[in-house]
This record gives sequence, structure tokens and C-alpha cells, in this order.
Amino acid sequence: MKEKGFIGRASFKLKFSDITELVVGSIIVSKLSDAQSTNVETIEFSLFDFFPHHDSLENLSQVVSGKKALQKDRNSEYLVDMLNFMYKTDFNSNEKEVDLIHFYNEYLERRLYYLKNGDSVGLIPSIEDYKVDKTYELDKYIISIIPEKYIKIHSKNILKDISLREELFHTFQNKVEELGAGVSYRKQMEFANEYFKERQERTGEKSFEFNLKEIKYRHLLSTIEENGERFTLPQALTK
Repeated sequence: MKEKGFIGRASFKLKFSDITELVVGSIIVSKLSDAQSTNVETIEFSLFDFFPHHDSLENLSQVVSGKKALQKDRNSEYLVDMLNFMYKTDFNSNEKEVDLIHFYNEYLERRLYYLKNGDSVGLIPSIEDYKVDKTYELDKYIISIIPEKYIKIHSKNILKDISLREELFHTFQNKVEELGAGVSYRKQMEFANEYFKERQERTGEKSFEFNLKEIKYRHLLSTIEENGERFTLPQALTK
């Protein structure tokens, strides 16, 4: 059967544009020398934190320099796939070619901007300031934070983020017919707890190194099948 939509696009795979302020914020946490300090601390952050196997930011800059990629919007892809499936058309989703150096610099700087200033959906400002070091083509960021304050705010931001989808689901559930089921973050935590419990019973480990692919992850999908094709979309307000 030919797959269209969520499965056909392999939308379960992570894109760099899926990396949020909270992911960047968690990398910052891993760099703190003293999480209880009330003094201003400066740390360095860059794309190298995502690709450390390149040995240095300078080497990574040389690898990325001059390269381009196609940037696509997931929601636009879903819409085009749905129209093509329903009306047997052959539209192409919108995409544009981007320079990777420019994309990475702009994307990461924007994440830090929101960590400093907050955003319109409730992200609380958590870092004090940041400066951009343009020594190499890929920018390096010098971030100023107060660790104790930062940790508290970052934990609040995480809780708010994982709770938002569930809150929206309950808000719309009584207003939209056939909204469907929902999956809360608690279900994903159950999967994680099951994984660590089973692994600890098997190996006796007390600390873990793991790949997220090892932990079950739940998507709820709507499917339509017709003429040897299946179109899938994630259920509204679920992950």
C-alpha cells in the first residue's frame, strides 16, 4: 500500500526545525558548573553542541560552508498530500532552498532571543543576555545566566510546554465534534519509566546512557484508505 501524509513523509523523524527553545535550554543546563549558584555565569553554546563528532566549531563550519538544503513546512506538506489524495491532483508542497550557514545561525539565534525575552505563548524569560561571536562562519554564542534562577524558570517552562497540549485538548473537546482521543505527556512518561525499570532489572544499572529511539513513543493517527493508498494525519492536539 502506498503511504501518504504523516507516514509517507516520515514525519515521525526529527527535523532540526523541531528543536525548540526548551531543547536549547536543556543543553545550557548540561553546561552549568554549579546549578545552585546565584552569581552570573557565562557559557558557550553553538551548533557544535549538536554535532560534537566534528571535533570543533571551526571544523564544523568548514563542513557546512557552501552547502544548501530544501526547507519544507510540515503542515503545508500534509495539506498538499490531503488535496492530492482526495481530488487525485498532483500539487507539490512549497519548499525553498536555504544556505545552511545562514539557516543554522538565524535559527539558533532566534531560540536564544526567545529564551532571553520570552514569547507570546507563555515562555518565561530565563537567560540574562547573550552575545554573538562571529569568529567562524557558524556563530558561537556567549550566554549569561544566573544558574539557580535559570533552573527554576527552565523547569517551569518545561512543565508549561508539556501541559499546554493537554489543556488545549480538554478546552476543545467539548466544543469540536469528533475531536478524537488525546495522549498526554504522562503516557510518554509511563513509557520512559517502563523502559528504565526493565533495563535496571536486567542490567542492575543505576545511571543510564540511552538513545531516545529505545523508548516507545506514541502517535495517534487518523487514516483513510482508498484505491491502494493510505493517507495518515496525526490526531489534533496529540503527539
